Amino acid sequence: MSYIKPDTPYPVYAQPSMTGNAIIETQHNEKASLAMTTTSLLTAMSIACQNQIDVCNPGNLRGPVNIYTMVLADS
Repeated sequence: MSYIKPDTPYPVYAQPSMTGNAIIETQHNEKASLAMTTTSLLTAMSIACQNQIDVCNPGNLRGPVNIYTMVLADS
């Protein structure tokens, strides 16, 4: 069952099924915005991968994969 309409401005349906389902379930259970839920999930995935994946930047500089996010929300 999907709680997200296909015309949603945030393209959760474009996510892989496991990720998309986790976003939709969290959004439905917590009543948080779709964008905030997705940002939180992507940040958690990035933190989990930092020890496993290195990125080679221009100039042959290597470092851990990361994502910088900031969420501002009213409670």
